[in-house]
Amino acid sequence: MEEGRSFNRPYVEEQNEATDTLNLARTLFDLREYRKCAALLKPFAVPRYQCAMFLYYYSNYLISEQTKAEEIYESGGTIRRRIKHRRNQSVKHR
Repeated sequence: MEEGRSFNRPYVEEQNEATDTLNLARTLFDLREYRKCAALLKPFAVPRYQCAMFLYYYSNYLISEQTKAEEIYESGGTIRRRIKHRRNQSVKHR
């Protein structure tokens, strides 16, 4: 291991203009308010702010997963039947 490098020191996040917004977004994320979190982070979803960018895209992913789960619940499982039916049709046509 190179001299001067230590993995025992704590991680300290740099303070910048996105810090307060990111902390609020993390709180919203912990409360499962993914839409609010994503809306708040949209201006900071650039490579310069890696944490904000990750949280923005992960929140959007979880929004889509929630939406899918809600649609399945509301339809009484008919989405699953349609998917299974499509798979069976694609197998027959091969």
